[in-house]
Amino acid sequence: MVEVRKASFRSDQRNDGHASFLKWCYRCDLALYGYATHVLLLLGCLGIGIRLYRDDDRYNRQDFKRYYVDAHLLAHGGDPWQGQLATATSIQKIPYPPAFFFTFSPLCRFPPRTAHWIWESLQVACLVAALIITLHEIGPTGSGNFVRSVFAFAFLFPPLQNVIHWGQPTALLLLLLVASWSCARGGRDLTAGLLLAGATLLKMFPVVVGGYFLFRHRWKVLASGILFTLGISAFLFAFYGFQRNLEFVRDARISAYWLDQSGNLSIIGNLHWLLGQTGTASRAGAILFAALASLASISLIVCSGITTSRVADASPQVSGLCWSFWVLLAILLSPVAWDHYLVLLIPMYIFLAWQWLSTPLRDNRAEFLGILLIGTGLLGFFILPYYAPARHLHGYLVLVLASYAGLFLVLGNGGRFDTCSMTIF
Repeated sequence: MVEVRKASFRSDQRNDGHASFLKWCYRCDLALYGYATHVLLLLGCLGIGIRLYRDDDRYNRQDFKRYYVDAHLLAHGGDPWQGQLATATSIQKIPYPPAFFFTFSPLCRFPPRTAHWIWESLQVACLVAALIITLHEIGPTGSGNFVRSVFAFAFLFPPLQNVIHWGQPTALLLLLLVASWSCARGGRDLTAGLLLAGATLLKMFPVVVGGYFLFRHRWKVLASGILFTLGISAFLFAFYGFQRNLEFVRDARISAYWLDQSGNLSIIGNLHWLLGQTGTASRAGAILFAALASLASISLIVCSGITTSRVADASPQVSGLCWSFWVLLAILLSPVAWDHYLVLLIPMYIFLAWQWLSTPLRDNRAEFLGILLIGTGLLGFFILPYYAPARHLHGYLVLVLASYAGLFLVLGNGGRFDTCSMTIF
């Protein structure tokens, strides 16, 4: 009997020692992960700083110069849209709406170099604000390690480098769209509609994100968005005059040069390129292009709408993924969309990471395939900037379509998502 007790005691000691060892390993893993997040965040900040330093002279080149010159011209009575489109195939500037130049015009009070620094700093600040809003929706679930991982991922995401390099307002659009979704979740419908209207008036294509509110039956958000869009448009109509607004509407057509670029992420643009490769006659090709583009757009909208309406809005991650579904669709349906638009997908990856790090993966093949497709798309977005042959083969479009299909499969199981309150990392 004594021997049995001694053996049992030794067994308990071994079990306690094993448990202590596992706890020690877990603490070591957390410590190493914490150090890694600090290093990655530091590298991300360093990368943004280097990009800003290297692009210090771009105030006088490419996109920012165009913004500054056109906004200055418009503020002094000129018309930046007049005579843009010479022929259907000529290389023209992609038209920006009056609201964009009105928003940009205060920077024209500064010298170009100073205005460029303010503009670039604004984009970084908008990205940080969008990440804070996204993490705020997650709430106390995310630990310090998870928060640092999110910021490190966003700062190291290759498309962000192009946002800064080209001086694009994509981060500003991200902030407006994320804030609109967050306000709608908080019941601030008027504010949500105003923010969605602002994003739409700046670049037009975010109007597609309104489909999320439509199929969620958020009528107040939609109504306020429409009213604010009409009201701001009426103000700009009076402010800039009939003729200049008419020039923008008349010359809003995008030339074939931009539609056919291999870096275009748009389904519409790639359809135009594909029909151009077949050598279809001009008039017949235009009719076929319009028919195919309409069919593809309607099909994707219906697919997204049905998926959104079937997924219960039970938790922030489900709502965020449904919203991200429409952001992806807006990119696909924009006539031209470049790789810097992919910055708009950063919240989607945060919601997915939060979901699958906080809950175990179920034995569901469709869900697993969806995650695999989204992961493949994300990996490709990191690799493609350094692999030109894939870019020339319209690789970005393939990756965006894979991400859309993956999120569709994930949301197909969205009604069974469980809300989890455990702390991630």
